[in-house]
Amino acid sequence: MHNEKNKTPRKGPMGPNMNGEKAKNFKSAVVRLLKELKGFQILISASLILAALGAILSILAPDHLSNLVNKISEGLVINKNNMEIVTEKVMSNMSEEKLNKIITKILSFDMSSETIQKVMISDDISIEDKELFQKVLKELPTMEKNDQLKKMSDLPNSILNIILPTSTYKENNFDTEILVLSEDKQQF
Repeated sequence: MHNEKNKTPRKGPMGPNMNGEKAKNFKSAVVRLLKELKGFQILISASLILAALGAILSILAPDHLSNLVNKISEGLVINKNNMEIVTEKVMSNMSEEKLNKIITKILSFDMSSETIQKVMISDDISIEDKELFQKVLKELPTMEKNDQLKKMSDLPNSILNIILPTSTYKENNFDTEILVLSEDKQQF
């Protein structure tokens, strides 16, 4: 019976038919393993250092990321007080008279005889719109400047595209010219 026990396969850490042997001298086994891995010592050290660094960064990264997101969101929020100060400074340099003069320059209608003729012979403009344009032209001389602008801006877009051409505006204080499109003038 004693022999039968020895013939049964042992089930150990290596599997059912593998004999799991324990090292008789653990210290000498480790020394032998280190000798075998001596050629890979730099790579093993580097991988251990990088693994430790990765663990540290995975702990610290969320905190730094939240600080970064907070800084970005602070920059995106408009400071109402600063915006009011900027608006006040810009508007203090603009008197109402100067602002009206600039708007008039930007929104200058081209009412030359060539432009009026272009409106009247255009196939893209309906007959009703042409009649409305003629009516406005007759009323313009009796109106004040601001009323004229309002009346002209109420004309259909097909006419405004012709009498409000794309133009450039240059302020005396600045070297830059501003291109003002006909579509932008109509929205203004």
